[in-house]
Amino acid sequence: MGAMTPLPSEPSAPPGAQHDRLILGLAVFSVFSVPLLLGLRYGGLDHSLVHLGIQCALRAGDGLALDAAMGGGSPLLAEPQSGVAYPITWLLWPVSNAEVAASLWTVVHLAVGAWSAALLGARSGLSRSGALALGAAYALSGTVLNLILHGAYISGAAWTPLVWAGAIGTFARVPRRRGPVEVAVGLGMLLLAGELQGF
Repeated sequence: MGAMTPLPSEPSAPPGAQHDRLILGLAVFSVFSVPLLLGLRYGGLDHSLVHLGIQCALRAGDGLALDAAMGGGSPLLAEPQSGVAYPITWLLWPVSNAEVAASLWTVVHLAVGAWSAALLGARSGLSRSGALALGAAYALSGTVLNLILHGAYISGAAWTPLVWAGAIGTFARVPRRRGPVEVAVGLGMLLLAGELQGF
């Protein structure tokens, strides 16, 4: 029986590329936070109502089991758009103003979208600067910015590029070990966000 040949080593990203993508996400977050600091809010009435319902339920002491503000007392956990199990929603619960929380939801997802699109660009073979340009262009594109009006789609716009990047890494000639994890994280976040329309 012949000796087994080892798999080729996983291709590595250029030094600092992951750091650059994180900086890009933080830059997008900062730029889109400026209107919030000026007292402006991003539209997205459907998502503002969800955040308002969550806040009312928590303030009334209903907890997450029953929601008196939404659905006539139906379980908040059964409301698909509540995103109760979604980590980004957890970060926004302490925000006292529902419109600010919904606007922060949008800003965070634009930043995640820039980061994940830059990762997709890198996985697609773009140069380091090309991948960063793709991430910035994606977050600033009219198509993605138009999704601000509907919270049901902005989380999809944020996490879908991560799913594609993971798929490219999974099915590449030399598969990346992180590829299946990225697919699972991206799909899991889409599902946990409660935005089934965006899934």
